[in-house]
Amino acid sequence: MLSNRLAGASSGPAEFHVPFVGGRWLPPAGKRPGEGDTVFTRADGVQVRRYYNSSPLAGCEGRVREAALYAAAGVGPGGDLPSAADLVKRL
Repeated sequence: MLSNRLAGASSGPAEFHVPFVGGRWLPPAGKRPGEGDTVFTRADGVQVRRYYNSSPLAGCEGRVREAALYAAAGVGPGGDLPSAADLVKRL
């Protein structure tokens, strides 16, 4: 788990890895497979390469499913998960 890896990290220079399918870790930047490939083009004509953290939006063309689709816990974990019936009652 990433949190365990970070907790045991030293104070020296960090080398970040991005999780990959099947629990494997990708190599560091500059050594990743297909790193220079353009996976989609934005509506304004800017080409987005594999692993770049630009999410595909409306108007993008290309292989958007191959883009880096990062997810994060920007709003924190959800603690209240009501059933559909309870949610309707709240409304």
